[in-house]
Amino acid sequence: MVWRRSQRADGSRPSTTTRLLAVLVAVSLLALSAPVVVPVVGWFLDVLAWVVDLL
Repeated sequence: MVWRRSQRADGSRPSTTTRLLAVLVAVSLLALSAPVVVPVVGWFLDVLAWVVDLL
C-alpha cells in the first residue's frame, strides 16, 4: 500500500510537522541550488548543440 511507505521502522507514521519541515528543507535547498544548476544546464545544452553541429 502507498501509505505503508511513509511509515518508520518502528511502525509509527512521521508527523505532519516532520513532513512539512522536510518539504521546507527540500524547497530551500532547491532554491539555493537553482542559481548554480541553471547556468550549468545552459552550458551543457550549448556543448550539446556544438557536438551536434560537428556531426
